[in-house]
Amino acid sequence: MLPRLLAGRAPGRIIDGIVGALAAIGVTPMMVTLAGLIGSVVAAVLVGRGELAIGGVVLLIAAGLDMFDGALARSMGTASRFGALLDSTADRVS
Repeated sequence: MLPRLLAGRAPGRIIDGIVGALAAIGVTPMMVTLAGLIGSVVAAVLVGRGELAIGGVVLLIAAGLDMFDGALARSMGTASRFGALLDSTADRVS
């Protein structure tokens, strides 16, 4: 049931809308990638300090950013092999 639900265009339209807004205000794909990486580090510090709830929220937000960097690069026409490598490396570190 879930794959059929996700097969529709509604999630894609939401992501496209957010990507369009990010591009309109001048956010670059590298900014999104680095924000996700920094957010993951902040979440790790918070969890390490025992602040599990806020650390979990920060991690969810940071991980959610990963949906947008590739789509933003493609929409701006700036997709590159280096960007893909940076994104992949940041994902693994996160």
